[in-house]
Amino acid sequence: ERSADALFLSNRQGEPVRFMNIGFALESKDRRLRPSEYRRLRRKIELLLNDAAEAELEQLLRGTRWLDDGYRRNLAVSLDYFSRESAFDNLVAAGYGAVPPLRDALTDFILQGIRDREFPLYTGSAESLADGNSPGAAVYRRWREPIEHVAEQLALAFNSADDEEKRMRAVLQLRNNSFYQRVGTAFWVYMMDRAAINVSEHMYLSLRLTADDHQGIEFSYGETGERQLYESVKLIQSLLNNRSLDMREPGDLDTVISRMTVVGN
Repeated sequence: ERSADALFLSNRQGEPVRFMNIGFALESKDRRLRPSEYRRLRRKIELLLNDAAEAELEQLLRGTRWLDDGYRRNLAVSLDYFSRESAFDNLVAAGYGAVPPLRDALTDFILQGIRDREFPLYTGSAESLADGNSPGAAVYRRWREPIEHVAEQLALAFNSADDEEKRMRAVLQLRNNSFYQRVGTAFWVYMMDRAAINVSEHMYLSLRLTADDHQGIEFSYGETGERQLYESVKLIQSLLNNRSLDMREPGDLDTVISRMTVVGN
């Protein structure tokens, strides 16, 4: 199960006035996972990490059965990954605040994924996709509609000059988009690495792994920021079985904490 959560400040009328962070979560359980499936799962997780974080995770797993090439039984994976508002600001400052650079970056990201055999929507080579054309042009032609949609919605989400409700709707549209669900989070890390932005200062990842006959693993990376608040709201949401909750404080305060959630399989 995948979910996306936007934590933001709102006024007393429930209207969003400022982002705090955007979170993504993945919960997965498998009674029996083949080695090839486990390798794909690990690679998906690694795509969300920069080199330093990947090295930390590798060090944590070293000496455990998690690096063995065998079956995993009763595997449970819990992954939380969220970006703070500062990630938006830094990406805009790096030149990703408009549709054209986002379109070009996403096209390059897909092409690199195809060449590295990591793009989940195409298993062939870049040359076979190009068919005599430039690989970049072939990628854009093949996935033009989702590339344009993602670029347009990200540009809206990144633009702090727009009203916050419009930004929020852009983010939630992306999380309803099947193409973005497959590649979006790794694309964030790709842009930040490309712009030499320190991922650990603006994003946070928490990973938990359990399986029969395996040592339980808990791994986290990055600045926690509003993590405790985020997890408290997530817990309350879960307890209320996804019903909405008014968290307004008593008195004359004009600031409340609200949360939107999109859930999909």
